[in-house]
This record gives sequence, C-alpha cells and structure tokens, in this order.
Amino acid sequence: HAFYVSHYLLFMHNAGTKSDTAAPIHDQGGFQLRFGLDYSHKTVFDSLKFEAGYMFTEYRIRSMFSWRTSQGFVASVYISRKRFSIFDEFYKGEANYLTFGDPFYSKTIYNRLDFMYTAFVGKHLKGQFFLSLHQSPSHLDDTEPGFRMVYDIGRKVIARFKDDQ
Repeated sequence: HAFYVSHYLLFMHNAGTKSDTAAPIHDQGGFQLRFGLDYSHKTVFDSLKFEAGYMFTEYRIRSMFSWRTSQGFVASVYISRKRFSIFDEFYKGEANYLTFGDPFYSKTIYNRLDFMYTAFVGKHLKGQFFLSLHQSPSHLDDTEPGFRMVYDIGRKVIARFKDDQ
C-alpha cells in the first residue's frame, strides 16, 4: 500500500549534575506527525517516498521561563536507485529550539538537500558518503560533506495487520 503515517517523539530533560545545584533545569520536547506516500519499486526507483505533516516543539528553563511552544509544516522526498539517493527536507513555521536538533529546527524556513552514495553494505553495516546542502533565507550556501557508518541492531515485528504480507 502506498499510503502510510509516521511519527517521531522527543523529550529531553537536563537537570545538570548533583554538584552544580545552581545550574537551571532544561526541558525540551516535540513531535512530528507525517502522512506519506510510498511508491518504492513501483517506478524505476528502488525507493520513492513523499511525506508531509506537522511539527510541534516546546522548551523551558524552569527557573527562568515557562513553556515556549512552536509549530510548523514539514515535508520531505526520498529517492534512491541502486547506490545513489537524494533526500530533501523542508520546514516552514515558527523557530524551534532543540539542543541536539538539526540546524533547521532554529529557522522559520529551511530546506536541506542530501546527496548520498552508499559505498558498501554488509549484513548489519552500511557506509555512505554524503553532501548536505542547507538553505535558509540568510544562508543559501551552507554545505556539509561527510561519511557515515550505520550499524543496524535489528528489528522485531510487534504486530501485523491482516493485509500485511
């Protein structure tokens, strides 16, 4: 089936160390809810996915201010063929603050375009070269080249729907 729903939830709590009692306590959280269309293996591409949805975040420093919230629209496209792939992600909305987030979380409008080449794939290990192009109204030329290795620890099916094959 081509239609799917995906979600992502994040919560971070930083109370500092026991020896530093003067440090403020930070709380952050957020979620994304996306609706997608998956046309993988139904075209000339190995993967072809489109997603669009909603993002909400909140942040506070307990001793300084209460919850600050933000929300926006997210959309992405993923295309792959053999060892080459392209991923494009777009955000438009209120600026977000997440300590360990991608730079786009702090912009009101942002686009990230990744070009990837998978150099090798093993049983649980994958190595990729990538070039990320980050664009926002004030920074149209930020780039990030790199190499990443991903180790897949495995997946377990918790439940199947009646029409799953």
